[in-house]
Amino acid sequence: MKVLILSHNYPNSAQVAKGKFVSEQVRFLAKNCEIKVISPVPYAPPIKFFKKWYFLRSIAKVEIYEGIEVFHPRYILFPKKILFNFAGYFMYFGIHKTVKTLLNSWDCDIVHAHFSFPDGFAGMKIAQKFKKIFIITEHFGAFNEMIKNRFLKKSTRMVFEESKKVFVVSSDLKKSIESMNIDVSKIYELPNGVDVNKFICSNVKLELKFKIIAIGNFVPVKGFMLLLKAIQNIIRKGYNIEFTLIGDGVLRDDYVDFINNNNLSEFIKLPGYLQHQEIADYLSKSHICVSSSYKESFGVTIIESLACGVPVVVTNSGGPDKFVNKISGIIVERGNVEALSEGIISIMQNYSKYSKNEIRKYCISKFDYNVIVNKMITIYKKEINEKNMPS
Repeated sequence: MKVLILSHNYPNSAQVAKGKFVSEQVRFLAKNCEIKVISPVPYAPPIKFFKKWYFLRSIAKVEIYEGIEVFHPRYILFPKKILFNFAGYFMYFGIHKTVKTLLNSWDCDIVHAHFSFPDGFAGMKIAQKFKKIFIITEHFGAFNEMIKNRFLKKSTRMVFEESKKVFVVSSDLKKSIESMNIDVSKIYELPNGVDVNKFICSNVKLELKFKIIAIGNFVPVKGFMLLLKAIQNIIRKGYNIEFTLIGDGVLRDDYVDFINNNNLSEFIKLPGYLQHQEIADYLSKSHICVSSSYKESFGVTIIESLACGVPVVVTNSGGPDKFVNKISGIIVERGNVEALSEGIISIMQNYSKYSKNEIRKYCISKFDYNVIVNKMITIYKKEINEKNMPS
């Protein structure tokens, strides 16, 4: 069984933290399927003045990532979402030659695209052109916002209608797609997973100082400025804590300024982007993990925390609040600094009531990648068999 994965959101030599949730799924799929990945990269002009884009030129056209061959054809993507309605066509034209050349020597059974637009639209066109089975996974937390655009709503509906199966990572996304009058029998809720052999409970005795952690891109939707203010509240109340915020992004300078202006550098660390195994080590040695997002489609770092037996505080962002329960943590109101700080304090004060083993057991029962990927492979095989049945 040969599967061609299409996702612009995938790690590469210049963006090692990008799309890790996709590459982890691919890594597990590759145990049972022959996989190749098309991960298109926006074209960057050869002008160093455009720093935000120029670094993309360093990404190789082909690379091996965790044993998987990954192709990085270029496509046109304008800044500030100019002409974004046509990004699906731009991506299709950008990847077409690479896919055609690849399929001449490696004929896949399935094209599986991640995100309905622009990847799904481009994947749909590829599947139609080369007569392949087309499957889509929708991850986008702000999907409902995106389809307020009538053109994008029409485009994504077309993608879902043309796909053989639609995988969604949350019940909220499932409801959104069902509301577009898509055949419900083709929609499957398959959450993101976790490598339970990489993310494990630590045998290291934790310090009396509470170690709190959060992980993500430094963008407004993650709500990290609110979280920093909540951490400041907790410190002012006299709690002995250490907060580590792993990640990077456009708001880094704002966070650094807040930390310095409020004399919090003794309590808050910003180590930047880390390798996946380093994140696993940090999580296993933490007391609490926090998701402060305004909108979240799922929350991979939260299930990674649960696999480490670490209780969590999450906002009602539409993602992790759908699976966090009294065994694993607390759900608080999004956008509320006081609610965040009170949730964290509640876990600190009642920490002995949370069982690492019970949290991990709950996580494995729902999010072990082996179980999730086996379900995907069963669906793949069914679609291939149906296609090959004599008419």
